[in-house]
Amino acid sequence: MGRGKERCDYPCDEETGEEVEFPDERALEQMEEGWLVCEVREALHELGGLDEQIGLWYLFDELSEREIAKILGISQQAVSKRLKGVLVHLRRHVVWRE
Repeated sequence: MGRGKERCDYPCDEETGEEVEFPDERALEQMEEGWLVCEVREALHELGGLDEQIGLWYLFDELSEREIAKILGISQQAVSKRLKGVLVHLRRHVVWRE
């Protein structure tokens, strides 16, 4: 927490502004995964505070609702309620590329 805002741009040619094509499909998948992680982190950062931290623990540290509740000293139901709000925020603010 306390980081500056991260900038997430899909790779593009600096001269033409067109998206870069990758001949290696795995390289493209890795770039898209990295882009998505960046977008999710940026959306969580917008939330800030406890909601950001719960989202980070749940999505990136893979902690369960029960584990998060134990860390915070609150009920699992309280974590679940906050997490639902976090996920709604992510659905609204993260653009999924097809």
